[in-house]
Amino acid sequence: MTKKTLNVARVATSTALGLALAVGGTSVAFAHGAKDHASSNGNGHAIEGTISGLTVSTPGSLTLTLRDGTSVTYTTTAATTYSEGHSTVASSVLSLGENVDVMLNATTPTNVDSVRIDLAKFEGKITAITGVAGAATITMSGPNNTTRTVTVDAATTFEMKGQTATFASLVVGAEIGATGLSSSNNTLTALSIRVSAPEVKANHALRVEGTISGLTVSTPGSLTLTLRDGTSVTYTTTAATTYSEGHSTVASSVLSLGENVDVMLNATTPTNVDSVRIDLAKFEGKITAITGVAGAATITMSGPNNTTRTVTVDAATTFEMKGQTATFASLVVGAEIGATGLSSSNNTLTALSIRVSAPEGSKSFGWKHQHDSSNAQGLSVRMSAPEGSMNAGSMRHNDSFSGQGFSNHDAGRH
Repeated sequence: MTKKTLNVARVATSTALGLALAVGGTSVAFAHGAKDHASSNGNGHAIEGTISGLTVSTPGSLTLTLRDGTSVTYTTTAATTYSEGHSTVASSVLSLGENVDVMLNATTPTNVDSVRIDLAKFEGKITAITGVAGAATITMSGPNNTTRTVTVDAATTFEMKGQTATFASLVVGAEIGATGLSSSNNTLTALSIRVSAPEVKANHALRVEGTISGLTVSTPGSLTLTLRDGTSVTYTTTAATTYSEGHSTVASSVLSLGENVDVMLNATTPTNVDSVRIDLAKFEGKITAITGVAGAATITMSGPNNTTRTVTVDAATTFEMKGQTATFASLVVGAEIGATGLSSSNNTLTALSIRVSAPEGSKSFGWKHQHDSSNAQGLSVRMSAPEGSMNAGSMRHNDSFSGQGFSNHDAGRH
């Protein structure tokens, strides 16, 4: 071979090598350039992105939108594998909007070796539950006071304290970790939910307070409560559920919308109700007016901060004064009372019981009227002698005046 021929061969070889490097360099640059944070594990290049285009066939195509907003299309082949979390899946499960990790072929970096669907994880506290097992929506707290929505379907699995659980383990207030497919920062379809139930003491149920906003009286039945933070949750009542009002056991039929209740949930199945106790309100103050008659009366009384409250008296209302059973007649304007019963607002109450503290006798000389009533016969006045009166009798008198004359009945000191 002549020197000239040798030089030509060298030039040709150098040119071919340069072209090969250029082509190889372009392929690698494409793989890396497609994603500025792509990585290599020695076998291929890993790319992360969101599916923005998809052709499910053999061969097929997968278009990813990368974090920097650029898009690139890769080829899927018969050798491409697909996974979701730790499970192998078919290519048909891919859908637009899903985030994926793609491993490219080391030899042909436009071909896809594997696609792993990224699973998102939402962690927070349940604030509301709607729907039923297999078709429910969970509202939960998110970061920076945001709200997130988790969809539960028939494929969702549950775990609590390392054990397999059920949909019934989900209760408002429970901390959860939901893992699944997310179409946005605030929505997720759960594949699995790990439940950290609110701490409950051994052999004690979970206590919930709220206002009845929904009610189905049956066996089984349902009880929907609006909680103090405004959220609502529905629980199941069973044949074993008990009901009470104050210290008395009552039937479920006495429940009504708007009543405040304390609910004890079952420790094993915290969506089931063990007991419902109707909260009784208590109004304390001075009677300012009385209208009606025994069994059907309305008491107007003073409330806090110069407000006025209304107490309804019906046939079931009981009365007590000085530790003794009393009657409706013990109610007089000016008397201090404590009325206990069912309240539908801050200022109205239907009394189950009323404790009467009769007005105290005056500390100065003179008499204090406790009850005035008039009739066609004349005027009847019951007077209380003031404490420490200089009157030698210092007694309580029932003085009755009528058109017939005057009579004085010494009733003794109260």
